[in-house]
Amino acid sequence: MPLYVIKSDKTKEEYNEEKVISVFKKIKVPEERIEKILEKIRKNLPELVTTKELYKFIFEELKKEKKELAYKLNLKNSLYLLGPSGYPFEKYIAHLFREYGYFAKHNLFFKGFCLNYEIDLLIEKENLKLLGECKFHQTKGKKNDIKTILYAYARHLDILKTNKDYKLLFVTNTKFTSEVIQFAKCYSIELLSWDFPPEKNLPKLIEEKHFYPLTIFDFLSKRTLTNLFSYDIVSIRDFFNKEDGYLKKISGLNLEEIRNLKSIIKEILLL
Repeated sequence: MPLYVIKSDKTKEEYNEEKVISVFKKIKVPEERIEKILEKIRKNLPELVTTKELYKFIFEELKKEKKELAYKLNLKNSLYLLGPSGYPFEKYIAHLFREYGYFAKHNLFFKGFCLNYEIDLLIEKENLKLLGECKFHQTKGKKNDIKTILYAYARHLDILKTNKDYKLLFVTNTKFTSEVIQFAKCYSIELLSWDFPPEKNLPKLIEEKHFYPLTIFDFLSKRTLTNLFSYDIVSIRDFFNKEDGYLKKISGLNLEEIRNLKSIIKEILLL
């Protein structure tokens, strides 16, 4: 039975079964299945285990029970796969904001006072106007430090001289240091990360709309994902809403594979 867990940042903490239970409840795993998997964890995992090993064990056991729940559990890992360039992550964030009724564009150029800048996101809704900087990380446990936001803020100051209505939005698939959060509060910068803001962070926004990235599926090849990303299909809803014939033409999947995937997506959307 696990006694200690080594986290992605190499720190060690006591194994807390209540944390595991809270994760299960968050994705709506039935009580009887929770206890069944917990018993397997107690019997099969060693006293010292990494979070990666613990997660992989839970993921594989959930797939045996109900694969749709396993794919929902895969959300955090799936965000690390929206790369390596980071462009799929920027596309995905733009699509997520559209799902909430915003006008959103990604990867465009904006004129500043001194220079022209490539901007990751343009977000607008009524009187709110945001220019977004996306910081994508493939390394788990990597936090965004003060240098990253200072760079983004310096660019934004130049843009403000010609476009005064825009606020800065900083988005990441990982976390921010406390210094970044303090700086953002001082200069009215909007932040969005895995755990910030607490009430409307990235996973909460995704789960509320069931707007999961296609990378939650561990069986889709890199080639298939790259093909779909190049046609602006990054979420399960993007895929579900496209015609089968069109998806066959661009993805490399056959019609049976497309229909099977849509069947899984439908189950996830109904959970």
